[in-house]
Amino acid sequence: MLLYIFLLFRYLVHLLPFLILELTSKKAFGVQFRNLAFHIMEHSEAGRFVGNIYQAAKFTQPIQALNLESSVTNFSQFFSIDTASGVIRTKYSNPEILDRERICPPNFEETLSRLPEIDFKECRMSLLLSLNNKILISVSIIIDDLNDNAPAFYENNKLLTELSISVYEDALVNATRQKLPIALDPDGTSNQVVLYKLIGDQLPFRLEQPNFLAGQLHPHLIVTSPLDYEHIPRYSFFLQTCESKDLSSDSEFISSTTSRLNEPKCSSTYVIVNMLNVNDNSPKFINASYTTIVKENSPVGTTLLTLRAIDADAPPFGNVSYFIKEQEGLPFSVDEVTGRLFLASTELYQNQYSFVVEATDGQPQTQMYEELHGVQLSNVDSALVTIFVVDVNDHAPSIEVRHASNQTLVVYATFLAATGEEEVFVAELSEETTDQVVLAYFTIRDEDEGENAVCSCRLDPDSPSNFFSKFSVSRVNQLSQQAYIYRLAAISPLDAEDPLLGLHLRTPVQADRCRGTAGFLPVTIECSDAGAVPLTSYRTIFIAVQDLNEFSTIFPTPALTEPVFLGPDGNLVYQLNVSENT
Repeated sequence: MLLYIFLLFRYLVHLLPFLILELTSKKAFGVQFRNLAFHIMEHSEAGRFVGNIYQAAKFTQPIQALNLESSVTNFSQFFSIDTASGVIRTKYSNPEILDRERICPPNFEETLSRLPEIDFKECRMSLLLSLNNKILISVSIIIDDLNDNAPAFYENNKLLTELSISVYEDALVNATRQKLPIALDPDGTSNQVVLYKLIGDQLPFRLEQPNFLAGQLHPHLIVTSPLDYEHIPRYSFFLQTCESKDLSSDSEFISSTTSRLNEPKCSSTYVIVNMLNVNDNSPKFINASYTTIVKENSPVGTTLLTLRAIDADAPPFGNVSYFIKEQEGLPFSVDEVTGRLFLASTELYQNQYSFVVEATDGQPQTQMYEELHGVQLSNVDSALVTIFVVDVNDHAPSIEVRHASNQTLVVYATFLAATGEEEVFVAELSEETTDQVVLAYFTIRDEDEGENAVCSCRLDPDSPSNFFSKFSVSRVNQLSQQAYIYRLAAISPLDAEDPLLGLHLRTPVQADRCRGTAGFLPVTIECSDAGAVPLTSYRTIFIAVQDLNEFSTIFPTPALTEPVFLGPDGNLVYQLNVSENT
């Protein structure tokens, strides 16, 4: 019966060993239970005495059998049991094998969640023995902690060898606090208060230690100098974490080991602080104003100048876009990316254009937001652009003719029609006129500017040179810089009977209607501007030369007597030749 009960308990022990580990020394169904605990310092030397099971259990009867019923850990890797004497000793060859933090790995995530409360957990290695098939003995070996680890940073229970944090470059000096992770010490008996230290040169930071009393568990990085992403985009240094515990009161074992165990442990973690770029610089034009010229006949697309603004920010905030402010009506455009200002239209109606070009560092999405919400997020600079339109001599003078008097020359309508020209001007001039006679006035206009609009007129050099002395062309008034009044005058008399003149006269059409007109003398006026390559216009007027009856008729004899014979009608009686006294 006792054997049956013992076997039943062995079966239960294999299923629920932890229920038995808490028993000390009890009896149930005639079976005795005893719970033993021994302590050993981690990294103890090989063969070190841990404890005596028989003595601790106060068992004095002869030992018939000592059996291992269950083991919750790989007990035999670290310890050996002498069944004859009941002595437990360490059995490894290297003391480093008995490492408390490896056997019972700490849960750093749980520790962080419970800070500032410190929950120290024992590291136990347990097994269940049966002695003489009558006594069940639970043996626990508690591995005591040794200060053999330095505090460090952990993430997901894994050691971090490098930390990377980010700080905006516009961080406020002595006001911006960047939270750092909490360093933890794997040693359970070490004081959880860790001291932090920055190791680096010329750093714009200082370290603020945690304040547990104030509930501040994290160390903080404080910005102490202005930051500039464009100057230094990142900083690197070492963050040293050290134990703050005074180890002079450690166990006797520690005091007997090497001196390195008596010193506070420290570790260093490489830290990279990346500057985050912000739009803290405005674009600046190289020049506050730009001046250039454009010829009025320049084709569309002609580059006038290239504006340039510099933004000290790194991309994307340093990317500059260009815009013409109030562009409506301007014949110019600017390339948003390159700043090239070019001619967008040939309709240059002004002599001078002045407008403002803006340089902005806003991105397209920023500009859309600004337009939608009516706010200014981007930085803007402006420059004044002045463009002078240079006149080119692309207009010839125009010539408008009017009579010197209000005379109506309808009588010459047939001649005007016969010329086949749309505009024919006729002025009358009587031969033998000795006084100067104004024949016509000319209004000269030139749509160009400056020297290109300065006009002068004269008789066409290709006209018959014999008559240059008969006429004169002179300026009588200047209406504006682009308009002048000239006149054509006869300054010497003509002789309608002059054979040379007759060679150049155009005979009247329907002579009976133009009775008294010897003919029409064409006189051409030439008007040129003062451009580098002068442009010239011509206008021809016709002088209707009026013949005067200034000569008498001359008969061959004062009296004439001639007989007439009878004959048929139509017979020639006498042929009389008369002439004028020219």
